[in-house]
Amino acid sequence: MKIETALLIIPPLDIQAFAAPLRERFAESTFPLVPAHLTLMYPFVEMMKVPDAKAILREHCSTIPPFEIVLDRYNHFPRALFLEPSDPDPIIHLYRCIAAGFPDCIAYGGEFGDDLHPHLTIAELAKDDDPGQLPLPAIPPLRFLVDRIYLYAGIAEDDRSGPIPFIPLSIIPLGDRHGIDAG
Repeated sequence: MKIETALLIIPPLDIQAFAAPLRERFAESTFPLVPAHLTLMYPFVEMMKVPDAKAILREHCSTIPPFEIVLDRYNHFPRALFLEPSDPDPIIHLYRCIAAGFPDCIAYGGEFGDDLHPHLTIAELAKDDDPGQLPLPAIPPLRFLVDRIYLYAGIAEDDRSGPIPFIPLSIIPLGDRHGIDAG
């Protein structure tokens, strides 16, 4: 078993409440592992590098002021349906600022290119699924302030007893504030 780490934006409770029933119904394999989120980097650093990574993250994130995002539409990839921000640029800027400190860490290991397409996955799609056929609710105003990012760790796959949820290791604030260690 290999422990993996991830950098995530975790939306507040009202957005979790909107996404949870959709994720529980349409993203059964990831729903119990981590809250609804926008991935910045996964995989991130090895566990033994986390202490140094937190210091680098604090340094890079201190230069990025908090920003607001609005998740206002559905979109999809071949294998995922997601909520998409109206303006992804602040998230992409944050990703690129962090990536400058971690040149070996590329979003999704580079599987989808070397840049980020910000999104919050709400459904996993099979090859032949038509995302237009899913019964989706209208999207209310899903606006929130991104003033921190989260460093999570977990085991992506566990053959022994089923999935084990990822856990937060650290909260890294944006702007000139101090981070919070989760454990």
